[in-house]
Amino acid sequence: ANRALACNPQVQEAFATSRKAMAALQVARSEFLPDITIFGSYFNQTAAPIIQPNIGAFGISASYTFVDWGKRRHLKHQREFQTVQAQTNIQATVDKVVLEARQAYAGFEQADEALALAVEMVRARKDAEASAKDPASVQAAKVASAKAELEQFQAEANYRVAHAKLTSQIGAD
Repeated sequence: ANRALACNPQVQEAFATSRKAMAALQVARSEFLPDITIFGSYFNQTAAPIIQPNIGAFGISASYTFVDWGKRRHLKHQREFQTVQAQTNIQATVDKVVLEARQAYAGFEQADEALALAVEMVRARKDAEASAKDPASVQAAKVASAKAELEQFQAEANYRVAHAKLTSQIGAD
């Protein structure tokens, strides 16, 4: 299940959406801070002797919006809701991926057991066919062996399908 979580693009997308929502919340919170600008400049001129040769300036500017009719607060609450929704989506996606991985593994185990049983059945039918003496029992044993081999092929096909599903769920190559 851990490997399926690490390799699943839906889980990675859910985590990325959560990080995006967290970043949007940080931006919404920063709207409550004042805008502050600090500036400075220095000029050295030697072209005109009537102007002071070294001039420097320094300043600070600040602005803050006191009344915005709840716009910033509403935006912050909206971003908080999106963050909670993204976290809930992560949990739902993780649960879904874990469930699908467990189902694929259970299907794989069942297919593996069915294949092992089919192989044993073919072996038993071949042994029964070899020990048959009269023509009627030989014919019946051959029919049973052929039927067991067909069931083995079906079990092997089911095993391969279950293996492919499991491989796709856990992201194995």
